[in-house]
Amino acid sequence: MTERRCHYATFIINTLKTIWAVLALLIAIVLQNSGSAEMLSEISGYRLWLLIALAAFIIIALAWHFIRWRRTFVSLDGESLIIDRRTLNSSHIVVKLA
Repeated sequence: MTERRCHYATFIINTLKTIWAVLALLIAIVLQNSGSAEMLSEISGYRLWLLIALAAFIIIALAWHFIRWRRTFVSLDGESLIIDRRTLNSSHIVVKLA
């Protein structure tokens, strides 16, 4: 049987599960500064660096989960389901369907 990938939404869901706290913190920072008309001019230096660090974390988490999804294959072989992850920590999981 041919190898297939899971639906692409799985890497998005896994990424969101990883960064949900980061997204909540980012939203809190934006809401705190939303009262002013010129939000970016009033953001102090450390908050700007915090936003940059949070955005970098989100990008890294998204890339990590995308690569993990891209290198994971699922196939059916007669009586078993095979999940083959070809990443740095390779794993080959066989689940008997009987």
